[in-house]
Amino acid sequence: MHKLLVENMQDGLFAIRDGIVHFVNEAGAGMIGYRPAQMQGRPFLEFIAPDDRELALSRYQSRLSGQNPPRRYEIRMLHRDGSEVVTLISVGLVERGPHQGTVIGTIKNITEYWQLVAEVRRSERELNAIIDNLPDVFYRTDAQGTIEMISPSCEAHIGYTREEMLGRKMGEFYANPGDRELIIRQLQENNGVARQVEAALRHKSGETVWASTSAYMRYDDTGQVIGVEGISRNINVRKEMEMLLASQALHDELTGLPNRRLLIDRMGQAVERALRNRSRFAVILFDLDEFKSINDTFGHESGDRLLQTVAKRASEVVRGADTVARLAGDEFVIVLDPVASLADARIIAEKLSEQIAMPVPCGPHQCRVMASYGIALYPENGGDSSELLSYADRRMYQHKRSRQNAPIPS
Repeated sequence: MHKLLVENMQDGLFAIRDGIVHFVNEAGAGMIGYRPAQMQGRPFLEFIAPDDRELALSRYQSRLSGQNPPRRYEIRMLHRDGSEVVTLISVGLVERGPHQGTVIGTIKNITEYWQLVAEVRRSERELNAIIDNLPDVFYRTDAQGTIEMISPSCEAHIGYTREEMLGRKMGEFYANPGDRELIIRQLQENNGVARQVEAALRHKSGETVWASTSAYMRYDDTGQVIGVEGISRNINVRKEMEMLLASQALHDELTGLPNRRLLIDRMGQAVERALRNRSRFAVILFDLDEFKSINDTFGHESGDRLLQTVAKRASEVVRGADTVARLAGDEFVIVLDPVASLADARIIAEKLSEQIAMPVPCGPHQCRVMASYGIALYPENGGDSSELLSYADRRMYQHKRSRQNAPIPS
């Protein structure tokens, strides 16, 4: 069985004992034009090309003396017809015992390999010409993330020339250094392949540039990772459109304020914080008295400008962490988070009323509006956004009816 396997191996198998060819299979002998019987019993150096005999002898003697020279190396063998054959020697076993000096290994003809290398180099030149003209950015890094190769289109994408990027860490060019790990993590989790990973890059000007990157790991002959190659595509236009659409879905088009959807989300977050911190927050719901008459008298364009002015004034009254939202029409909501007491919320509501009552240009005229408001305090007046808004709405209409002749309601 073993004899059959050895005789049918595609690679050469040899054993050298005390410098003499002790055994060689058919594949090994045929590689250089011999039969096994013609090689066995002869010094192995006879079959090495003259210029490589010193190397072959040095490696052989070093191995026998207990040193550890490379187990795989290229060496030129001498063919029976006088030509040279480039081979790859792999030494797998050194016997020490009754027969000192026995080395066993395999031999592979790699002449065609070097012919292929020449072909590959020609192909690489052609590939480089393609890469240099790619609209997307091609890059190659080593295992530590250092840029070894990058296409010149990088300058059009992030402002840096190829020369400025070569030798630097790829992670330096991400707006958030942790985003580089998104690609590495996907490579590790998907058998060395990452597809269309979106991340923000840092342009030389300081601006953010969004890119979609597909990459794969590079390996050496032993299976060790030696780097990454990938292609990045600029997706700034698409990303800006996505962000615009997302903003429009959550903000009022006229005033730019959060809309009802975003307001409800903010109120939900406020409830969670209040529960966690055992704190309060207040909801002020207000609308504009006689707003319809503004539209009817001065036109909808003046009404829109009035709403924009009210939104701006309301935003200036509150803190940066508070929320001012437009529900619909002339109805607005303020979320004061946190707030210590109802009295503090009333102070903000009164400042708001004063600001809104200031004149606003309506064409060639000046118009004034008054605001009616109601306040709901969490948790006293409701446990969620629906209950709080409902309570504030009732108080607002009470305020609207009694504001002229009664104290301001709470």
